[in-house]
Amino acid sequence: MVLQPNELIFSIVVPFLIYYVLLFGILERIRLFNKRTNSLLSLLIGILGTYSLYKIGLSGILPSLAAIFIVSIFGAIFFFGAGKKSLEYANKAVSQQNSRDKDNLKLEILSICSKILNAMQEGDTNKVTELKQEFLSKMNYLRTIVSQQEYEEFKKSLPQECQTLI
Repeated sequence: MVLQPNELIFSIVVPFLIYYVLLFGILERIRLFNKRTNSLLSLLIGILGTYSLYKIGLSGILPSLAAIFIVSIFGAIFFFGAGKKSLEYANKAVSQQNSRDKDNLKLEILSICSKILNAMQEGDTNKVTELKQEFLSKMNYLRTIVSQQEYEEFKKSLPQECQTLI
């Protein structure tokens, strides 16, 4: 039986290349053997697989199945890869926003603390009471959005007069 050039390419060469490349890629990825052993193993399995497919008559449809498989895998990688990147980007943006919110809250607390100290020096007890409530409210909120360690460190950085209010 003589093979035509077209039949030789699509029934023998393409299935062999598919076997060889896929097996070699998988073996290299799992790093079970060294590169030479992976290449030899892929070559032998590729030859045996191609011969078996040709003998049972499936080598004619293998390139079509392989093309569908490769396009499907590429689509899945693209879809899940793009989804993963967009989630990473969203998480990074949220994390940056939370960090800015924490920093702004700390600045607000420091500002309220200085206002309390000024009101104490002026002797304005009504203003001190009002600012104290706002100060405690902001400190309680800060406690919920930062770690206990970060909260304690921030609390220690406050002036002594403000620390006694907590």
